Amino acid sequence: MTESWLDEVREQLRDRKVDLDLVLQRMVDEATGELDADRGTLYLVDHARAELVSRVAHLPEISEIRLKLGEGVAGRVAASGDRANVSDDSSLELRANRFDVLTGYRTRSLLATAVRNEEGTVVGVLQVLNKRQGVFDDLDEDVIDALATGISEVLDDSSLGSQLRAGSAHSLSFRFNGIVGDSP
Repeated sequence: MTESWLDEVREQLRDRKVDLDLVLQRMVDEATGELDADRGTLYLVDHARAELVSRVAHLPEISEIRLKLGEGVAGRVAASGDRANVSDDSSLELRANRFDVLTGYRTRSLLATAVRNEEGTVVGVLQVLNKRQGVFDDLDEDVIDALATGISEVLDDSSLGSQLRAGSAHSLSFRFNGIVGDSP
Protein backbone atom coordinates (compact mmCIF):
# COMPACT_ATOMS: atom_id res chain seq x y z
CA MET A 1 0.00 0.00 0.00
CA THR A 2 1.41 3.36 -0.93
CA GLU A 3 2.23 5.53 2.04
CA SER A 4 0.39 8.55 0.59
CA TRP A 5 -2.81 6.54 0.29
CA LEU A 6 -2.50 5.34 3.89
CA ASP A 7 -1.94 8.95 5.00
CA GLU A 8 -5.11 9.94 3.14
CA VAL A 9 -7.14 7.26 4.94
CA ARG A 10 -5.70 8.33 8.30
CA GLU A 11 -6.70 11.93 7.54
CA GLN A 12 -10.23 10.82 6.71
CA LEU A 13 -10.36 8.84 9.96
CA ARG A 14 -9.30 11.90 11.93
CA ASP A 15 -12.12 13.86 10.31
CA ARG A 16 -14.57 11.03 11.15
CA LYS A 17 -16.33 11.39 7.78
CA VAL A 18 -15.73 7.97 6.31
CA ASP A 19 -18.13 5.40 4.89
CA LEU A 20 -16.85 2.08 6.24
CA ASP A 21 -17.85 0.04 3.20
CA LEU A 22 -16.10 2.45 0.84
CA VAL A 23 -12.90 2.47 2.90
CA LEU A 24 -12.82 -1.31 3.19
CA GLN A 25 -13.54 -1.69 -0.54
CA ARG A 26 -10.73 0.70 -1.35
CA MET A 27 -8.35 -1.20 0.94
CA VAL A 28 -9.20 -4.53 -0.73
CA ASP A 29 -8.82 -2.87 -4.14
CA GLU A 30 -5.44 -1.51 -3.03
CA ALA A 31 -4.35 -4.95 -1.78
CA THR A 32 -5.40 -6.58 -5.03
CA GLY A 33 -3.55 -4.01 -7.12
CA GLU A 34 -0.49 -3.80 -4.92
CA LEU A 35 -0.13 -7.60 -4.88
CA ASP A 36 -0.86 -7.91 -8.62
CA ALA A 37 -3.76 -10.28 -7.92
CA ASP A 38 -6.97 -11.00 -9.83
CA ARG A 39 -9.30 -10.80 -6.84
CA GLY A 40 -9.41 -9.89 -3.19
CA THR A 41 -11.72 -10.64 -0.29
CA LEU A 42 -12.05 -9.32 3.24
CA TYR A 43 -13.79 -11.78 5.53
CA LEU A 44 -14.99 -10.84 9.01
CA VAL A 45 -15.34 -13.32 11.86
CA ASP A 46 -18.87 -13.83 13.14
CA HIS A 47 -17.95 -15.22 16.56
CA ALA A 48 -21.56 -16.04 17.49
CA ARG A 49 -21.90 -18.34 14.46
CA ALA A 50 -18.25 -19.48 14.34
CA GLU A 51 -17.97 -18.52 10.69
CA LEU A 52 -16.38 -16.08 8.28
CA VAL A 53 -18.53 -13.70 6.26
CA SER A 54 -17.22 -11.92 3.17
CA ARG A 55 -17.64 -8.19 3.82
CA VAL A 56 -15.85 -6.89 0.73
CA ALA A 57 -15.06 -9.09 -2.23
CA HIS A 58 -14.39 -9.06 -5.93
CA LEU A 59 -17.18 -11.56 -6.56
CA PRO A 60 -19.30 -10.61 -9.54
CA GLU A 61 -20.89 -14.08 -9.52
CA ILE A 62 -22.22 -14.21 -5.94
CA SER A 63 -23.08 -11.67 -3.26
CA GLU A 64 -21.56 -13.31 -0.18
CA ILE A 65 -19.35 -16.15 1.00
CA ARG A 66 -19.80 -17.82 4.37
CA LEU A 67 -17.23 -20.29 5.67
CA LYS A 68 -17.12 -22.19 8.94
CA LEU A 69 -14.02 -21.40 11.00
CA GLY A 70 -11.45 -23.95 9.84
CA GLU A 71 -13.08 -24.42 6.41
CA GLY A 72 -10.91 -23.71 3.40
CA VAL A 73 -7.70 -21.73 3.57
CA ALA A 74 -9.38 -18.54 4.84
CA GLY A 75 -11.20 -20.48 7.56
CA ARG A 76 -7.95 -22.09 8.68
CA VAL A 77 -6.21 -18.71 8.75
CA ALA A 78 -9.04 -17.36 10.94
CA ALA A 79 -8.85 -20.37 13.26
CA SER A 80 -5.05 -20.47 13.58
CA GLY A 81 -4.07 -16.83 13.07
CA ASP A 82 -1.29 -17.99 10.72
CA ARG A 83 -0.71 -16.54 7.26
CA ALA A 84 -1.17 -18.87 4.26
CA ASN A 85 0.68 -18.61 0.95
CA VAL A 86 -0.54 -21.34 -1.38
CA SER A 87 0.67 -21.76 -4.93
CA ASP A 88 0.79 -25.45 -5.70
CA ASP A 89 -2.04 -27.74 -6.76
CA SER A 90 -1.79 -30.08 -3.76
CA SER A 91 -2.19 -27.25 -1.24
CA LEU A 92 -4.92 -25.61 -3.30
CA GLU A 93 -7.06 -28.66 -2.59
CA LEU A 94 -7.32 -27.27 0.94
CA ARG A 95 -9.38 -24.30 -0.26
CA ALA A 96 -13.18 -24.14 -0.19
CA ASN A 97 -13.46 -25.56 -3.71
CA ARG A 98 -17.25 -25.22 -3.83
CA PHE A 99 -16.90 -21.50 -4.62
CA ASP A 100 -14.65 -22.15 -7.62
CA VAL A 101 -17.24 -24.67 -8.84
CA LEU A 102 -20.11 -22.26 -8.18
CA THR A 103 -18.48 -19.26 -9.86
CA GLY A 104 -16.46 -20.98 -12.58
CA TYR A 105 -13.37 -19.15 -11.33
CA ARG A 106 -10.13 -21.16 -11.09
CA THR A 107 -7.93 -20.41 -8.10
CA ARG A 108 -4.27 -21.01 -8.99
CA SER A 109 -2.65 -19.24 -6.03
CA LEU A 110 -3.72 -17.40 -2.92
CA LEU A 111 -2.29 -15.37 -0.10
CA ALA A 112 -4.26 -14.85 3.10
CA THR A 113 -3.47 -13.28 6.45
CA ALA A 114 -5.30 -12.74 9.72
CA VAL A 115 -6.71 -9.33 10.63
CA ARG A 116 -6.33 -8.87 14.40
CA ASN A 117 -7.94 -6.29 16.65
CA GLU A 118 -6.00 -4.29 19.23
CA GLU A 119 -6.42 -7.16 21.71
CA GLY A 120 -4.82 -9.63 19.29
CA THR A 121 -8.07 -11.46 18.50
CA VAL A 122 -8.51 -12.57 14.89
CA VAL A 123 -11.46 -10.53 13.61
CA GLY A 124 -11.04 -11.14 9.89
CA VAL A 125 -9.01 -12.50 7.02
CA LEU A 126 -7.63 -10.58 4.06
CA GLN A 127 -7.17 -12.84 1.04
CA VAL A 128 -6.00 -12.26 -2.53
CA LEU A 129 -6.21 -14.74 -5.38
CA ASN A 130 -4.14 -15.51 -8.47
CA LYS A 131 -1.00 -13.41 -8.73
CA ARG A 132 -0.84 -12.34 -12.36
CA GLN A 133 2.95 -12.74 -12.73
CA GLY A 134 4.71 -15.51 -10.81
CA VAL A 135 3.78 -16.52 -7.28
CA PHE A 136 3.22 -14.59 -4.07
CA ASP A 137 6.59 -14.08 -2.36
CA ASP A 138 8.02 -12.84 0.96
CA LEU A 139 7.60 -9.19 -0.05
CA ASP A 140 3.94 -9.85 -0.86
CA GLU A 141 3.53 -11.40 2.59
CA ASP A 142 4.91 -8.23 4.19
CA VAL A 143 2.55 -6.08 2.11
CA ILE A 144 -0.57 -8.10 2.96
CA ASP A 145 0.35 -8.07 6.67
CA ALA A 146 0.69 -4.26 6.58
CA LEU A 147 -2.65 -3.95 4.82
CA ALA A 148 -4.28 -6.22 7.41
CA THR A 149 -2.95 -3.94 10.15
CA GLY A 150 -4.50 -0.93 8.42
CA ILE A 151 -7.82 -2.73 8.06
CA SER A 152 -7.70 -3.67 11.73
CA GLU A 153 -7.25 -0.01 12.71
CA VAL A 154 -10.25 0.98 10.59
CA LEU A 155 -12.41 -1.79 12.07
CA ASP A 156 -11.37 -0.95 15.64
CA ASP A 157 -12.43 2.67 15.05
CA SER A 158 -15.80 1.70 13.61
CA SER A 159 -19.03 0.75 15.33
CA LEU A 160 -18.55 -2.70 13.81
CA GLY A 161 -15.46 -3.21 15.98
CA SER A 162 -17.53 -4.02 19.07
CA GLN A 163 -19.30 -6.83 17.19
CA LEU A 164 -15.98 -8.42 16.27
CA ARG A 165 -14.91 -9.12 19.86
CA ALA A 166 -14.36 -12.74 20.81
CA GLY A 167 -17.26 -14.19 22.75
CA SER A 168 -19.86 -11.97 21.10
CA ALA A 169 -23.28 -13.53 21.60
CA HIS A 170 -24.84 -11.72 18.63
CA SER A 171 -24.27 -12.42 14.96
CA LEU A 172 -22.71 -9.71 12.84
CA SER A 173 -25.16 -7.03 11.80
CA PHE A 174 -24.05 -4.64 9.11
CA ARG A 175 -27.22 -2.56 9.08
CA PHE A 176 -25.98 0.32 11.22
CA ASN A 177 -22.25 0.07 10.62
CA GLY A 178 -21.66 2.36 7.71
CA ILE A 179 -19.62 5.13 9.32
CA VAL A 180 -16.19 5.00 10.94
CA GLY A 181 -15.91 6.94 14.21
CA ASP A 182 -18.41 9.27 15.82
CA SER A 183 -21.24 10.42 13.64
CA PRO A 184 -24.66 11.95 14.23
